[in-house]
Amino acid sequence: MAEDYESVSYYWVYLDENSTLPAYEYPVQTNSIAITIVIAVISFLALSANCIVIYIVVSFRSMHTVTNFYILNLAVCDLLFIIVCAPSISVIYALPDWIMGEFMCKLNAYVQHVSVQASCTTLTMMTLDRLYVIQCPLTSRFKRTTGRVSMVVAMIWIVSLLLHIPPAMYYKVEILRWHYQADTKSCQPSFPSEEFDKGYTIYSIIMTYVIPLVVITVCYVLILKLLWGLRQFKPEDEALSDGQSQTASTVAQKWRATRMVLTVVLLFGVCWAPIHIFNLWMIFDQTSSAIKAHIRVFCSCLIYAHAFFNPVIYALVGASFRQCFKELLFGRRTICKCVTFGKKARIRLARTYSTVYHKTSKRRPDSPTASTLI
Repeated sequence: MAEDYESVSYYWVYLDENSTLPAYEYPVQTNSIAITIVIAVISFLALSANCIVIYIVVSFRSMHTVTNFYILNLAVCDLLFIIVCAPSISVIYALPDWIMGEFMCKLNAYVQHVSVQASCTTLTMMTLDRLYVIQCPLTSRFKRTTGRVSMVVAMIWIVSLLLHIPPAMYYKVEILRWHYQADTKSCQPSFPSEEFDKGYTIYSIIMTYVIPLVVITVCYVLILKLLWGLRQFKPEDEALSDGQSQTASTVAQKWRATRMVLTVVLLFGVCWAPIHIFNLWMIFDQTSSAIKAHIRVFCSCLIYAHAFFNPVIYALVGASFRQCFKELLFGRRTICKCVTFGKKARIRLARTYSTVYHKTSKRRPDSPTASTLI
C-alpha cells in the first residue's frame, strides 16, 4: 500500500481470480454523493481563502516580509493541492471508474506528494527563521531579505519535485476484476515489488511528517526558552549576545509572530497525523472493511479542510491580514495601516515618518523598533 492519499477508494475490495471470498458491494450511491459534496464545499472554501491570502500578500507592499513570503508559499501549496487533487477525489467517490486518464492519474499522485513535501518544508523553514530572528535579532535585520527567502522557496520546490519522482513513474490506470461486478478502471501504484511499495510509504511519511515535526519541535523548545529568558529582564538590562537591546514591546511583537507560526505548525501536525497513521496501518493490514472505508473518508476530509484552516489562522492571529482584508471589503472607508494610496496618503505617511524619526533619533543605534524585527 503506497502512500497515495486519495487515489484508491477502500470502499471497494479487489479480489484476484483465485480468491473464493465474496466481494464487497459498491458503496451506496447516496453516501458517495454526500462525500463528494462535502469535499467540494471544503475545496471551494479553501480555494477562496487561499486566493485571498495570495492577493493580500502580493498586492500590499507592507505585506512583503520574510514571514509573509513563507505564508504565500504555503497558500500556493494548498492551492495547487486543491486544484489538482480535489477533482480527482470527487471522481473517485462519485464514480466506480477512473475516467480522467493516465496523465491525470500520474499528475494527481505526484502533486499530492510534492505539495505536501513543499508545505512541511516551508513550515520547517518558517520555524528556523523564527529561531534565527529571536536568537540573532541584529544580524537577522540585514540577512533576512525577501530576495533570499525567494531563493529558499525556489529550492524548496526543486527539492520537493526531486524527492517524489516514484509516483510519477509508477502510478497508472489498471483494470480491476471483481466477483459479481463489472470490471473497473482504477488509478493505483504499480511498484516493482511489495517491498518497494512499503518502503516508499515509510519513506514518504518520514520525509513529509516525521523529520519536519522533529526539527520544528526542537526549534520551538529553543524559541520558548529564549522568549521566556527575554521576559525575565528589565528593559534596561535586556542586552543580547550581538549587542542589541530589546524593549518589552519588541518581545511581544516577536511572540505574536511566533505564535502564528506555532499555530499553523500544530494544525499541520493534527490534520496530517490520521492519514499517516492510516497508511502505516494499511502496510501491516491490507484487508478492507467498512470501518477502514469510513476512516479513509474522515482522513481525506481532514487534509482538505487543512487547506482552509491555514487562512483562517492568519485572519485570527495576524492583525495585518485582518486589516488588509477589511480594506479589500470596505476600501478606504476602513483605516488600514497596510495601504497607502494616493498623494495625500503619501504626504501623511512622510509626515508621520519624519515625526517618528525625530522622536527616535536620540535612541542608541542598536535599539531598533519592533517593526524591523519581523
